Amino acid sequence: RRTQEALQEDVARLTAAARDLAVCREENDELKTLVQYAAPRGFATLSARILAQVHEERTRILIDQGYSRGVTTGAAVVTGDGIMVGRVQALDREFSVVALLTDATTAIPARIAGSAFEGILRRDTQGGIVLDLLPLDAVIAPGDIVLTAGLDERVPRDLVLGTVRIAERRAHAPFLHVEVSAIPLALRSFVFVIVGAP
Repeated sequence: RRTQEALQEDVARLTAAARDLAVCREENDELKTLVQYAAPRGFATLSARILAQVHEERTRILIDQGYSRGVTTGAAVVTGDGIMVGRVQALDREFSVVALLTDATTAIPARIAGSAFEGILRRDTQGGIVLDLLPLDAVIAPGDIVLTAGLDERVPRDLVLGTVRIAERRAHAPFLHVEVSAIPLALRSFVFVIVGAP
């Protein structure tokens, strides 16, 4: 009987160790991606660990970099793939709160790749992400890439924001209705904060 209990304890311990190893492998893969990321010209980056989600709607995260390392309010936050996920909303010496693209306070000048069409990327009233203020004659299709427009000196031009999910004209609407799919952040442990010149 004691042997059976000892075996069950061993199985539980090994299962936990295997789970921990899988998490370490995922973090290692993510860190390898981070190492390969090159900061946009004229900017530097700081790697940051995601510590927690800090908003009831899961639209903000807490990271482990603050103003002591050069982080400023409004700084762009990107994944290791260079995809923008949000902006620094508040900070202290060692930590920052990042408002994700899905946060109601986030509004980013954006454009459609390969075109001159620009608008404002923001959250809509249903919690999705839309690209506002695009003219009705804009030629936009699902799958088109949405990039930062570079109109804010804290956010470099041409960071990927997502892809067009829906682009349609709506009755009596003065602008094209464009819904954007952003990348989910749930599986990430690390991000980069883009800061001023190195």
